[in-house]
Amino acid sequence: MRRMQPIAVLVLELASEQAVTVHVDVSRRARVTSDLPGATRHSARRWSINGGGPELKIAADRGHVRLRSN
Repeated sequence: MRRMQPIAVLVLELASEQAVTVHVDVSRRARVTSDLPGATRHSARRWSINGGGPELKIAADRGHVRLRSN
């Protein structure tokens, strides 16, 4: 899955037990945060949630990408 988001806040809510690998392609004007308990940040652009799993790709030029549990 790939999601393009213009200037805004993109909130991705995942079930707390969901395993996924998130690749975030962002510019210096964007930021990424996570409050997921199983999130491991491997780099500024790659996160593993609960050990990783299917890939989710997100691209943002500006704004805020937030990963959180529902």
